[in-house]
Amino acid sequence: MKRFKYQGEHIAFIKAHALQLDINELTAAFNAHFQLNKSKSSIKNLRYNLKIKTGRKRGAKKGVSPLFSAEQIAWLRTHYPQQERNELTANFQKTFNSNITGKQICCYLKNHRIKSGRSGHFQKGKKSWNAGTKGLMKANSGSFKKGGGHIRSRPIGSERTNVDGYIEIKTGEPNIWEAKHRVLWQQHHPETPLKSTDLIRFIDGDKSNVVIGNLSLFNRSEHILATAYGYSDAAPEHKQSIKLIAQISSKSKQLQEQP
Repeated sequence: MKRFKYQGEHIAFIKAHALQLDINELTAAFNAHFQLNKSKSSIKNLRYNLKIKTGRKRGAKKGVSPLFSAEQIAWLRTHYPQQERNELTANFQKTFNSNITGKQICCYLKNHRIKSGRSGHFQKGKKSWNAGTKGLMKANSGSFKKGGGHIRSRPIGSERTNVDGYIEIKTGEPNIWEAKHRVLWQQHHPETPLKSTDLIRFIDGDKSNVVIGNLSLFNRSEHILATAYGYSDAAPEHKQSIKLIAQISSKSKQLQEQP
C-alpha cells in the first residue's frame, strides 16, 4: 500500500485549527473536511513533527489556561460563589492588576464548569432592593396600568420577549406564541418544514436582530459539533466555514453508523 503523504492543504488546516480544537476534535474535523480516516495518533504525530503549537506551554497539561495563572484560577474558584460577575471582574482586575475582561472571565467559568452555587432565586432572609419603599416607588414600563387588558387579549402579530431573551410573536388565539426567528425562517423556506429538533442560530449572536440574513439553520448533530468547534465565539465571517465543517462531520458520522 502506498504510504500516505500529507499535502500543504492538510498542514495548513492543522495549523489553522490547532489552537481552537483538542486532538479528538481536530482529528474529527480533519477527516470530515478531507474525507479521510486518519487516526488521532497520526494527526498528533504530524502536529508534533512539524512543531505546530497548540497554545499551551511545553509540558503544560490540557485544560490549563494560557490566559489565567494557577493562582488566578484558584482565586476565581474561591471568590465566584461569594461575588456577582461584575463585582468578581472588578475585584479580579484590582487584585492582579489585570486587564482581563469580564467576558473572558465568564467564558472561562462557563467552559470549565465552575459554578457559583447560586440558584438566582431570592434567598430566605435577604431583603429585596426596593424593601421599605412602599408608596414611594413610581410606576414604570412593567407596571400594570388601569384598564389594561390581559396579555391573552393582545392581537395576533403582537410581540414579546421571553425569559431567555428570544422575541416571540402571537400567531393564534387564544394564547399561541411562537419564536419569531422560527416563524421568519419558515416564511422564507416554506418548502422545508422545520423539525422540532432543528435549531436556528443568530450569526451575530444578537437574539433581538431577527432578520433572515442573520439566521442560520442547524440540525441537532450539526449544532453540537459547531459548538465544539467554537462557533459561538467565532467572528461572523468565519461562522459559515465552521458550519460547513460541522455539516461534513455530522454526515460522515451518519454514514459510519449505517450498517
